Amino acid sequence: CRMRDFPIENSTWAELEKEIKDFLPDVLVISIGSPTIDLDLKACDIAKKINHDVITIAKGAHLAVFDKEILTKYHNLDIVIRNEVEFTALDLATKEQLENIEGITFRTGKEIIRNPERDPVNDLDKLPFPARHLLKNELYIRPDTKEPLTVIMTGRGCPYRCIFCLAGKLSNYRLLQRSYKRVVDEIEECVNKHGIKNFFFLADTFTFNREWVINFCKEVISRNLKIEWGTNSRVDTLDEERVKWMKKAGCYVI
Repeated sequence: CRMRDFPIENSTWAELEKEIKDFLPDVLVISIGSPTIDLDLKACDIAKKINHDVITIAKGAHLAVFDKEILTKYHNLDIVIRNEVEFTALDLATKEQLENIEGITFRTGKEIIRNPERDPVNDLDKLPFPARHLLKNELYIRPDTKEPLTVIMTGRGCPYRCIFCLAGKLSNYRLLQRSYKRVVDEIEECVNKHGIKNFFFLADTFTFNREWVINFCKEVISRNLKIEWGTNSRVDTLDEERVKWMKKAGCYVI
């Protein structure tokens, strides 16, 4: 398995082509963004030119809605993962029959098949830690100090109904959180294995659950993890006690 972040490495299309020729992957998985989808999926064209039998897969929020349209437009893309990615990707790597894999849309001949939705991962603690050993972690830096920084997901979804945000709608207005100890385990791995001491905690509303936040901060302090971090929040999910514990545990920006 190999993972590359070509934009942050300032790599060229020629370098991507060389990488695919050298590695000759059986499967190419691309993470796409809505504004850059035309460029992102150019990677499929390059991969198919080198090896017509390579299986090309794309993931990204855009594809949860426009899966069929994208497969119709981009003929060198074989499979789209909608919504829940982790276990769907695992199934794609281990199961032979695409018809039996929930949460995907795929091409078979001239027909596009949309399989049933996959149930959400209700226990986020079942997810393994990201494979940071496959990345060049030194390229991801905190903008003010230029020290290595990584992102850790602490939860998914949001119970609020803000008209300008899709987070609630996409999660059916449910908030799922990892256990605070599991999150601190991941922090500990980043510190000890990768030398990363700066974090951004990815959550639509990190501070929603007062007890969770305080327990998380106490756990960071009890393990003597000298870290600095930032996160997202809402003003009405903060109070003085929460903020004091966050400050003690290394929070410097919200």
